[in-house]
Amino acid sequence: MDKNQITLIGNLGEDPHHFNDPDKTEFATFSVATTLQFKTATGEIKQETEWHRVVAFGVRAAIASQFQRGERVYVEGFLRTRKYDKSGTEETIKEVVAQVLFAVRMSPHPESTRDTVLAQDSPAGAASKDPAASLRQFEGALY
Repeated sequence: MDKNQITLIGNLGEDPHHFNDPDKTEFATFSVATTLQFKTATGEIKQETEWHRVVAFGVRAAIASQFQRGERVYVEGFLRTRKYDKSGTEETIKEVVAQVLFAVRMSPHPESTRDTVLAQDSPAGAASKDPAASLRQFEGALY
């Protein structure tokens, strides 16, 4: 069985861009930065930031439109490659299509390392999924 699933926890690089296409489909696009911190063979600590393009449709687009640059977000979705025409040249882009999407804030209580869910949405049939549990599953990678 194949699986195409991506989970991102990172910061928005810019305010989301909100659109309606000719078919009246509402969507939003935004970029999420994830940073990997590692130690080199010489003991030097380095960081590498990876940028991910995300697209959200329907109610998820409305949620994304409330986000602001620098805000920490949780995104679950799948990777999609699509082609489009840009001034007569065919361009290819890879993007994450958001299926679960919410903003997170670090707890104001110093003794707590848990994040707080601010807004969420999930696809039909996944409503029983606990997004906070999904976040806890990955929070070890955050610290």
